[in-house]
Amino acid sequence: MMVGHGHKLPLASSTGENEINIPPRLESDSEIESDIYYMIDVKQGQTEIFAGIQTTNITLKNSLDEETTLHWHGLIIDSEADGGPHTVIQPGEEKEITFDVQQDRATLWFHPHPEGKTAEQVFGGLAGLLYFRT
Repeated sequence: MMVGHGHKLPLASSTGENEINIPPRLESDSEIESDIYYMIDVKQGQTEIFAGIQTTNITLKNSLDEETTLHWHGLIIDSEADGGPHTVIQPGEEKEITFDVQQDRATLWFHPHPEGKTAEQVFGGLAGLLYFRT
């Protein structure tokens, strides 16, 4: 048995019956010359990871009621934009992160990194992948 969010679920076989729920690709908000702009709005939500069970999910505009930040693993980026515990975004704040892609093809990921809340926010769903195809 696996226990999570107050539910006891039997462990299912890995025969492809319980496929992972992959969110849709984030489309850019605008493209001006060689610059591409995205808005990531961090907010409360729900998603269905296991059939029939809604899981609370956190989906850099901070619409949460607590501080957060986004830390970029593998991305060549300045420390001020890298989103460690020293660069939190308060509830209701927006932070523009600007960087040039300085690396070859890569699969990277991001997650929050506020002090004492990292695991809780990642477990809530605030994490994602970046694919660079340069």
